Amino acid sequence: SIFAFLNNLAAQGLLNIGSLVIGTVLSVEFVTYYALANKISGLILQTVAAIVGISLPVFSALWAINDKEKIRFTYLEINKAIVLIALPISMVVIFFSEQIMEIWVGNGYHLAALILNILVVVMFIDYFLGYITGILLFGIGKHKALSLVNAIAAIINLILAIGLTKIISIKYGIEYGALGIPIALGLSIDGIGLLVLPWYVNRIIELDNTTYLKNFIKPVLFIIPAAILALLIKHYYEPHKLIVFVLESAVIGFFYWGIYYLFGLTKGEKNRYLGYVRQFIIRNENE
Repeated sequence: SIFAFLNNLAAQGLLNIGSLVIGTVLSVEFVTYYALANKISGLILQTVAAIVGISLPVFSALWAINDKEKIRFTYLEINKAIVLIALPISMVVIFFSEQIMEIWVGNGYHLAALILNILVVVMFIDYFLGYITGILLFGIGKHKALSLVNAIAAIINLILAIGLTKIISIKYGIEYGALGIPIALGLSIDGIGLLVLPWYVNRIIELDNTTYLKNFIKPVLFIIPAAILALLIKHYYEPHKLIVFVLESAVIGFFYWGIYYLFGLTKGEKNRYLGYVRQFIIRNENE
């Protein structure tokens, strides 16, 4: 439909306009820094998309039989899963952004690390608030509003990107002008996410806003001890090789998921999630 096309066009504009603005307003040499940061943040998005994408036919089927109770349950479960996956990954990338750039492309990419930090925060908030809402709206055939909102966000993003890039480059130096791109992206897509999409979806599926917000409290609280562990690891065992970074990231991630499983889940939730894992293993063995 025209609205699906409009949504895809707006999404591409939001994600890809940055390099064009940097090359036009600043200099082509700064495009590389943004491209490096955008590549890494895009990998996180792909991870989340692979998990969330399978929910679209589920929402469609449940909407067809008007089972809003199961829609609410599925929506909350997937929202929580997104945060549980994206939050520790985002935290590790932010804390180790300098080391990631050093391992990947060498020294001298401090600007790329700064851009990466802002992009990851922006993208995490987008996962938190907007990603699954878009999937649900497409699944139930109510993506008209989503397309219009994203189109407005794309226009706002373009205006802010040009303006902030110029302002920051004048005030702090031309090399830092590139920071205006992720800041503009955050103000546009996260602003729309905060103001419109979650609450619009909650109204459609008759989900109480308080219940929606409470769904995120424990996943966010449990990141605190994991963040402390990450800072200790960075201080005493700063990674300078890929294998070391991967191992340290795994330790931090499994620590977070482990303490959340032990102390953040009820007995019923533990049994349910173990059932999901068993079904996944059995399905893979049969394939």
